[in-house]
Amino acid sequence: MSDVEQHFVESISYLRRLGFFEEYLDLTSGEILEKLKEKWSLKSLGEDWMGKSVFEIDRFLAIDDRRRTWFRDCEISVLGPGVNAEILRELASISHGVLQPEDIEEVSDDSVSFTFQGRRHIVKFNYSDDFLNVDSLLWQLNRIIENTGYRYYSVTTGDQCACVVVLTDEEAKRLMDERGWDLSLWLEEGVEAFSKDWVEEVTERLRSLLREETSCNFAVEKSGRDRFLYGNYYFRDFLYRRRLLGAMFVTFYDFKKHYGSRGEINWEKDWVDKTPTSVDYIGVFYPSFIMVSLLKEFCWNFMVERYYHYRVIEPSSVFSIRENRMKAARIIPAAIKDIEVFLTILRESLSKYGINNPESAWQDDKIPVNNRWIYFTASLSFPIEGMGKDEAVENTMMRVRALVEHRKRLRKWLRSEERRKYYEETRRLEPHTPLSKHLCYLCAYPSGIPSERRRDYEDRVRRKMEMEVKERLKRFKRKEKAKLEPLHPFYNLDGYRLRLEDATYDEKQGVQGGTIVVDESERLKLLPLEKIPFLKENFPELFEES
Repeated sequence: MSDVEQHFVESISYLRRLGFFEEYLDLTSGEILEKLKEKWSLKSLGEDWMGKSVFEIDRFLAIDDRRRTWFRDCEISVLGPGVNAEILRELASISHGVLQPEDIEEVSDDSVSFTFQGRRHIVKFNYSDDFLNVDSLLWQLNRIIENTGYRYYSVTTGDQCACVVVLTDEEAKRLMDERGWDLSLWLEEGVEAFSKDWVEEVTERLRSLLREETSCNFAVEKSGRDRFLYGNYYFRDFLYRRRLLGAMFVTFYDFKKHYGSRGEINWEKDWVDKTPTSVDYIGVFYPSFIMVSLLKEFCWNFMVERYYHYRVIEPSSVFSIRENRMKAARIIPAAIKDIEVFLTILRESLSKYGINNPESAWQDDKIPVNNRWIYFTASLSFPIEGMGKDEAVENTMMRVRALVEHRKRLRKWLRSEERRKYYEETRRLEPHTPLSKHLCYLCAYPSGIPSERRRDYEDRVRRKMEMEVKERLKRFKRKEKAKLEPLHPFYNLDGYRLRLEDATYDEKQGVQGGTIVVDESERLKLLPLEKIPFLKENFPELFEES
């Protein structure tokens, strides 16, 4: 059983103790997983799950148990007779038998009446366009079942789908404390009285102020009760074609499109930015919080590959730790300088506006899908529950101004001659050298990752080494004679070679087993400190040690 499958089995075992998967009472948790894999038409669970949290795996599994979980898109595409009554029946079906509505009748387009415990009740279905306000509906149902010991809880999904479970307060607390579940319980009348006017007015005022202060026109998108404002980031391809934005701010994945396999960066053209400086995105998530974001500046990984021919495994996880950045300073110095400049400017810009804990604003390592890249994504959010419209707008614009100042200073650095000089003078190989022939991998092994994430990280390093061994074997006709080494070498942040020892190869199973060992007899040639004086202000202790 793989590590991913073991995580799934642990989640199933935990959820079973809360009454999930009762239809599989005669099966073990491992057997339940096999049944679910058959149901999902999956032979195995992909490595993408390794980066998921316990809560995300729990939620994915819980959604599959439709006797305990209600899950559906809040955008009701077909509104007509019977839809609201059916939703009520579905919600009642997950209530442990606590809510048993009788004589259900749709009394209007947005109201359903029913009998429960000898009394007649009416619940209202509030829609914004085609989006159902699920929180309002749950608030009404919780009032009806308030003496039963159970409540309807909303489970955060991160999109426009609703996920609902019925729990006791004790069960909900355990899930939040022990498994990190993000649950919402709506008991206040203010939630039912959702004010569309509040959201619409705040959104329009923000859009007007953004146009006035940054000269940037924002597009507005509606999703249920939430509103999203989108800036130039979403139109970057158009701006690139108009030569208003350089390629480095546009191309995050397909660099061959602009540079080919050997092409070099044109510092005058590729870092140009003639657009108004603003934030990229504002999300108004009523009644919870507002988020202000700079989504992506440029792909840091590309600079590391182009100038140093290294590929870092999960760089945002590795280099969110200062000690790791200091170790890598003599291997990829100009790229490390980029991170230090980014963090310094971010800290200073946010502190200027009285925003505390600026370190939390760097989001690359906090977004699971991003940990393979560094984009210098930055986000700020604040709670708006009970907040007036004026205060919400003022708090949002304060964060906009802080991030705009940060972006202006950062982009000035990115196109600077000073930065270009650092990269050119410390590059590992000559310009126009093909990446494929000289690529090496860098990783934080055997230390450098917090203990709670170390196992997942080491597994990822091992899998990458096995994949590289397979790539090497493809080049040998007689694979049994081939040496089981990665096609491209692996090094740790101290510069020592990593090897995969005692691995075996089988035609059907591929590369199996093996232990990652540090070979201190082979080490990268670290850059002398005299070549990187620009990092002395960032890592004075590195220079003192010498």
